[in-house]
Amino acid sequence: MPESTQDERPAREAVIDDAASKRLVRGVWLFTLSRPSTISLGLAVELIAVALPLVISPENAPLAILFAVLFPPLFVYTMYRTASRRLIATAPIGSRFAVRLGESAISMESPIGSAEISYAAYRRVLARRHIVVLQQRSDGAYGAFPRELFTEADLDYLRAAIGAA
Repeated sequence: MPESTQDERPAREAVIDDAASKRLVRGVWLFTLSRPSTISLGLAVELIAVALPLVISPENAPLAILFAVLFPPLFVYTMYRTASRRLIATAPIGSRFAVRLGESAISMESPIGSAEISYAAYRRVLARRHIVVLQQRSDGAYGAFPRELFTEADLDYLRAAIGAA
């Protein structure tokens, strides 16, 4: 476990303004699009939707081509709108996020609540341009936080603490 005292790891706080909200939405959206399950879902739906009209009748080829062209941007847009709605509902403008990296746990506050969770509960940390994602060991679920809550030293500490737990 990395050595640290509470004084070396101060609580970090971010208040969501319009620009931060857009960064958070963009970060979650891009992270979601990059997940293998999202890619698999998109490819499966497109394959079925393109193949089905052709199986029914070869005369439906123009419909299949139209869907093949229109589905990818529609899918990406739908994923963006879903991320946007979800984040705006759970982290509206003016919301406060805070984290404190303790010796054995991370303390977190967000608009949906606060918790202190042992580093052992997490599998890994993923730092992206706009967000930091913590993946839980138990079910693989992800939690996203604004990137500005973590310095590079904090991320190194967090990775080491999770790895040692």
